[in-house]
Amino acid sequence: MITLSKKQTNIAEVLVRQFNSSWKMLERAINNVSDELWNKFEIEWGYVRNLIHIIETGEFYNSDTPDDFNWGKFVGIEWKKDSKKEVNKKFEKITKDDVRRYLEVVRSYIQKKLSTFNSEKMLDSDGFMEYIPSIFDKYLYLLRHNMHHIGELNKTLRDNNEKRINWS
Repeated sequence: MITLSKKQTNIAEVLVRQFNSSWKMLERAINNVSDELWNKFEIEWGYVRNLIHIIETGEFYNSDTPDDFNWGKFVGIEWKKDSKKEVNKKFEKITKDDVRRYLEVVRSYIQKKLSTFNSEKMLDSDGFMEYIPSIFDKYLYLLRHNMHHIGELNKTLRDNNEKRINWS
């Protein structure tokens, strides 16, 4: 435990609160985008692809090791086999409800995992230690990653005169 203002706080609980705010912003990102912009795939990193990237990266970093993660599994992509055109076609089939369900699965997965940690355990390392020194660092990195890409989504909404994502 860490003492903040004469109150003990588990840093994992703080992370859960911060992740909850980022999940709310992702929900708004899904709700605010028009179908036209959702289905715009003229650029490689379209709106839906960016959303899925954020969520999929959460699933990746919530694991104990970077080994054997199947990037693209949610969309059905085989990165070594599929052409760019095939990849885009697979993304085009993804609906807002599909992404909402995936977000809920990963949100639950991360909250469940974080609930198993106390502050001391957060300072341990895991299978990502070659890249990231502690579990705490890993989740902070993931939060920064989420916010970076949420900012990109917000810019896309702004550039297309669509309702922006409110801060949570």
